[in-house]
Amino acid sequence: MEGMISINKSDEIKSMLESNNIPDEEVIEVIRSAESDGIKFFEEGTNNFLGVKRISEITLYVEYSPVNDLTFDIHKVYWHKSLIDHSPERID
Repeated sequence: MEGMISINKSDEIKSMLESNNIPDEEVIEVIRSAESDGIKFFEEGTNNFLGVKRISEITLYVEYSPVNDLTFDIHKVYWHKSLIDHSPERID
C-alpha cells in the first residue's frame, strides 16, 4: 500500500491515544500492515476490520473501516504490553 494514509477518529479515541502516548503513526502502521499483508480479521455484517501489530513493547489492535483506498475510520484502539523472556531456563 503506497501513499499517505489518513485516519478519522472520534474525540474520545483521540483523547485516549494522547493520554496513553500512542501516536497516530502507530495506528497507521497497524492499518498499513493489515492492508498490505492481508492479515486482518473481518467483522461479518459490517465493513469493519481488526488489524494487529507488535510495535516495540506493545501489541496494538485497531478496529477500522475503509472510507477509500487511503482513508480509514477508526472505531476502537486497544493494546497490551507484555515482555516474554525467551531465554532457556536450566533446571537441574
